[in-house]
Amino acid sequence: MKIAFKILTLTLSIVGSSVSCTDNTGARIKSLKASGNLYPKGQIKSIKAVNFIDTQYVWVNTSYRDYKSKDLFSELINFEFALKDQQLAEIVKSDTFALCDIVSEKLRDKAIVHFIGQTLLNDRLNIYFDTNNESEAFGVVHDLKMPVRTTFSEDVLWTRFQQLMDKK
Repeated sequence: MKIAFKILTLTLSIVGSSVSCTDNTGARIKSLKASGNLYPKGQIKSIKAVNFIDTQYVWVNTSYRDYKSKDLFSELINFEFALKDQQLAEIVKSDTFALCDIVSEKLRDKAIVHFIGQTLLNDRLNIYFDTNNESEAFGVVHDLKMPVRTTFSEDVLWTRFQQLMDKK
């Protein structure tokens, strides 16, 4: 019998500028859903970045480059999977997006989430989402039946997305 451990880290950041949540937010999200523009259509860009210590493979969802509603989804979720777990390593080896698909499906059952990218290093896979409902997404972490470290943080400016886009 294999026992999976889950570590949950809650990270709070203070951002210099404040974001106001208005009654307009719900109406804008409803309008995005109705128009079919909630999730932009685009492609995933693949980048191989080599540094002194590790080779990093980066996939970034470029459809969010010009997404006009980023301000509605300012909470970043990072799922970090340690690949020293043999079962996880085998999943990633056979399909790099398999864990992303599993997490996305579970998250989208509970909240609106936007997959912005993922990074693969020798020892871990990080999958990044932006959302507007951290508390709903928080519940999904407990439903995952695999070892994962999850961090939640404020990312009003979509800094993580820009960092992924800037990889060369």
